[in-house]
Amino acid sequence: MAKLVAGCFSRDHEKCVAQGENLGVAPERCYKNFEEMAKLESAREDGIDFVVIVTPNNTHYAVAKAFLEAGINVVCDKPLVTTLAEAEELQRIANKNNLLFMVTYTYTGHVTMKYMRELVKSGEIGTHVENAVHTVTGLKVKRVLAKMDVVVPGRKLDDNDQISAEY
Repeated sequence: MAKLVAGCFSRDHEKCVAQGENLGVAPERCYKNFEEMAKLESAREDGIDFVVIVTPNNTHYAVAKAFLEAGINVVCDKPLVTTLAEAEELQRIANKNNLLFMVTYTYTGHVTMKYMRELVKSGEIGTHVENAVHTVTGLKVKRVLAKMDVVVPGRKLDDNDQISAEY
């Protein structure tokens, strides 16, 4: 079980401390910025085991790098980075420091995603995917390009489809 013991919850330090108080975090462990948090938490005997990064997308690389370089395991919400070079650098730092480095896709735990997974597993999804896209976005299919094959011998319907849809 994880316990929240430190954080940088806002760019405004007063708000950070107030939010930390709401979450049961000691004021001295509510940091002004991620650089300060990485530096000070890595120096503590009781420092954090890992950090969870849920900051604006364009900051993920810098935040992850700071904590990995400080020797702290990282759990980062997607998207991780904006370039392959950044991803490879973070992987190199994590490997060098023998650290865990994870990316989360929180929406995959949502009940609708689980339901869609079950539809796919059961072979029932068919037009359900298009219907889901339409329901979520409101867009309608304008054109479809599809290549459909039967891979498993004896199947009456296609089981390997490559579909491109323009909405």
